[in-house]
Amino acid sequence: MKKLIVTLIASFTLVAAARADNATAGANVTLNGTFFTDPGPWSLGTNAAPNDLVNGVYQPDGQQWTFNSVWWNGFSNPANSIVIALTGSFLITDLKIQADNNDWYQVEYYGADSAWHNAWNVFAPNGGGVATSSSIVGAPFATNAFRLTATTAGDFYYSVTQFEATGQKLGKNVPGVPEGGLTVALLGAALGLLGITRRFIRG
Repeated sequence: MKKLIVTLIASFTLVAAARADNATAGANVTLNGTFFTDPGPWSLGTNAAPNDLVNGVYQPDGQQWTFNSVWWNGFSNPANSIVIALTGSFLITDLKIQADNNDWYQVEYYGADSAWHNAWNVFAPNGGGVATSSSIVGAPFATNAFRLTATTAGDFYYSVTQFEATGQKLGKNVPGVPEGGLTVALLGAALGLLGITRRFIRG
């Protein structure tokens, strides 16, 4: 019986692993508004290219907010946004961001109804430099794009150094249908359940 339980757990572990795609890998990032102007009392630092926000390279937490980041002055450019177009549709389960840690940010996703929906309100921990925050999505959602904006909380000097979303890549042809890797994992789980059922029937 123990061996059967282990088999079942292993099968579902395969399912969980198959879902862990980096949804933002290879995404295209667009900056809307005016960026990299007037850092206030801070030095200019080094500007990041838009697509650097999804390259998987995180800066040391506590680093100055204008170094290797996409940054903007919220006093003069309050409507700035960052749009991240994914390479396909994904069922998102986890979100992660590294941003200036004395500001608040809003993460939205693009829905099937062609509208933006709130996915995560990032409440920065306050302190110096940038900080990394993560969130497990309460109800996974399907999307092919994200939008990042800053809220009115904080000091109005905003920056983002990295954004990452994790989830299950959906089928290219039929919305909501997993690609081959997940299908194989699901088959493995089903076979595990079948094995348990047959053992119980035989006694």
